[in-house]
Amino acid sequence: MLKSVSAAAMNRAAKAFADGACVLVYDNYRARFGIKHQRMNHMTATDNGTTATILQLPPGVARLLNDPSNFAGHDLATKQCYINGNMRFLEPMDFHRPEDEVLINKRLRHNILAALFRIPEVASLELDVRNNPLLRAPDPVDQLPHGDDFISKQHMLGTMDYDEPTLAGNDNVLDDSFGQLGYKTPEAKVKLARSRKQYVVGDQLTHLRGETLQEIKRGEFNTLERHDWLIWIPGWFHILMNFGRAIYFEHYGASTGHLLARDVATLGWAGLKQPTRNKGPDFHLLDEAFPIILDFRYRTLWLWVAGVNNMQELAEWTKSATAEQLQLATNKIWTERASSRALQLLDDQKTQTITKNGRKKTTEIQNEDKALEASICLQRDLMLYEELRRAIRFGDVGQMEILLPKLLIYFAGSKRWNYTRMLTSLLQWHWNETPPGFAEAARRYAWLVNFNGKPDGFYEVDRRQELNNLMLRLNGPTSQSSTWERHREMSPAMPIFSAVIDQCDRQMSGFYHSRQHRIRSGEDDIMGLMERHRAAKIFEFDSIRVVKKGDANKNVMEEGEQVLIGSKYLQEFAAERQTTHGPSNLLEISEIDGLPIQDVVQRVERAYRLGNDGAEEEALTIAQLDLPMEIDNTNHVMDGPNEQHEVITDINHNSSIGRPNQEDINKREEFDIQDDFDEFQGNMDNNDDMELIADALYSLQLGIR
Repeated sequence: MLKSVSAAAMNRAAKAFADGACVLVYDNYRARFGIKHQRMNHMTATDNGTTATILQLPPGVARLLNDPSNFAGHDLATKQCYINGNMRFLEPMDFHRPEDEVLINKRLRHNILAALFRIPEVASLELDVRNNPLLRAPDPVDQLPHGDDFISKQHMLGTMDYDEPTLAGNDNVLDDSFGQLGYKTPEAKVKLARSRKQYVVGDQLTHLRGETLQEIKRGEFNTLERHDWLIWIPGWFHILMNFGRAIYFEHYGASTGHLLARDVATLGWAGLKQPTRNKGPDFHLLDEAFPIILDFRYRTLWLWVAGVNNMQELAEWTKSATAEQLQLATNKIWTERASSRALQLLDDQKTQTITKNGRKKTTEIQNEDKALEASICLQRDLMLYEELRRAIRFGDVGQMEILLPKLLIYFAGSKRWNYTRMLTSLLQWHWNETPPGFAEAARRYAWLVNFNGKPDGFYEVDRRQELNNLMLRLNGPTSQSSTWERHREMSPAMPIFSAVIDQCDRQMSGFYHSRQHRIRSGEDDIMGLMERHRAAKIFEFDSIRVVKKGDANKNVMEEGEQVLIGSKYLQEFAAERQTTHGPSNLLEISEIDGLPIQDVVQRVERAYRLGNDGAEEEALTIAQLDLPMEIDNTNHVMDGPNEQHEVITDINHNSSIGRPNQEDINKREEFDIQDDFDEFQGNMDNNDDMELIADALYSLQLGIR
């Protein structure tokens, strides 16, 4: 039965992929195996493999991805921009778009107001002011549709015995995945790669290895081997997870201060402990703790702006407030206590006194409250996390997209360079390189999924793969019967088996409820935090309070801005991308241009030997050629250490040996290159002998080099 169910599931997956288009997502999977011998240290045996899933795309997206006329011309133009050196790269001002800032700030201000109406004492009131258009929530930027007609469909592939954390493992996973979908022969895979584009989603390491494979395979002879038909999409679950860990690390502080360490000590949750830069609490702990901590700080802010002392007084104040008063109070909180502008206002009111004692100068700053600044930084960053979480949950992919620059800046300020580089690459593709319609399709169909059709039922594509791994671990082969063949056999049937198991459990509520993770109300924790911080007055200005070094935090967003504006990060990114995306080879030019290989050879010969105007040019030295198989390649490199004009001194004879005559070298290179071109042209007369063509291409590359 298992084999028949798996076979039927794989047939459905292959048909869905062949008839339309799908998103491929895969992740590392650590399988447990039975103990075959006595082990002195660990009592388990595990091994790394890879699980993969495809998610069906709508017919409109399939027509976009599966028609080369939608991307072939654009790819050629993009390639030519890199070759000519006129590709547009990201600049610091690209990360500050006024229209996007307005949309983000509107939603953040509304979240402050929504926190007031969540307070139990206020929520129990019947307030007509809630329906006032002045206090209405902003419209979504680009919200995905929901309902039964828009439920996501997935197909799990067979588990693969490849170590995904390696470059070779990723290459094998891709080859095996498309092989399982019916493309087993090299000819079928090459035809597939030439006929469509393929979205691939993964975590940061998967994204890095995928782009690295593309970089090191740029010189291969077909689009399949070059991997340039694959579009790598970062997984938002891992972006969200690492954003939360960055906030927790940067604002942890000390238990005696007003930051997260004191909140964590008050909550007393197991697992919430002092983090390191590379390791923090589990995601589910932070994802449950942050809303509680943020709600407590929201309530403290509303007490501050209303000038009252407790929740009952705040409820009375809200009951008598008009819509205009609530809007003014919300804007006051945002402007003075919950934004980068609030930090700027505090900085503007500082004064400094410089005293001299001989040559020594002492600068003393007055009217400063570092504790308040620290609380504002934490409040601003937690609100940004809350908004990203809300946008994901309700499928507002437009809001997610305009939050990308802020996330990149935050990762740069927190010195999380892997995620900084990943988001920089994503924005470069989204803004400057993507074919028409491809960025929108990726945003709407390769970021989020919804398997229940509810308005708040959206979550990240890479989280779906993590859940599939969990499903396989719970309902798949047991340790004693575990083999890679068994995992591969069971994986395609796992969604069906898990649905049956889940339905059976629902009929036995005792078993079902015992396995559910439910988030209890955080009201007790919120009140405990408010009681603990009551005397601290964390959002009131106090210029005389002393802040210890361990209680201070840094303005991560400001430091991230300095990375983009004051450092060479963007210039270095542009230089590296220009190097990796520019050069190519003869067959790629033929494939993209649609020209016979003979015409391509003549174009390359004319471009490199005679110049575009037909006038003979001076031969180029070896050091001036980067990778020679491109037309109009202006991406030249400087002389390397092997090509520099070095002088070798003979100790015994005190003589120096310089370079040979450059004119002789140029003549010799000219004849050698011409011979290689003639050899290649001759071999092209025999189109069936691919070995001769490959050898001629190799000789041609060596000759030009």
